[in-house]
Amino acid sequence: MDQMVIRRIFNNLSNEIEVLAGEADGGMNLAEFRAVAKEKLPQLFDDEIDEAFKSADGNNNGNIDTEEAQELLRGLRESTNPHSKTERLVLGLQGTVASLQADVASLHAKLDRLLQLPQSSE
Repeated sequence: MDQMVIRRIFNNLSNEIEVLAGEADGGMNLAEFRAVAKEKLPQLFDDEIDEAFKSADGNNNGNIDTEEAQELLRGLRESTNPHSKTERLVLGLQGTVASLQADVASLHAKLDRLLQLPQSSE
């Protein structure tokens, strides 16, 4: 199944997943997940819902537990965050390049000053 379909399912169910993540018993089985998904996204096929559930049930115990729900929410936030991991890395590299450029400019200025010092004759 297309990862975009899975992402769309989880984006539409993020409130329910957040509630699940905060519950003490921490678990949503396939039937509960399917009912919520069908309510929110009635056009989905059962196999799409099942595959989305399987992708979230990391330990394959038949439940999306609290830890899995929290991991899923982190992934959703990262994927919808304009500063995703890749973008944060790019921004960090850009900052490093700018810093290196400033250091090189400073070294050039120091070299220019050194070259302008009078030469001593021996």
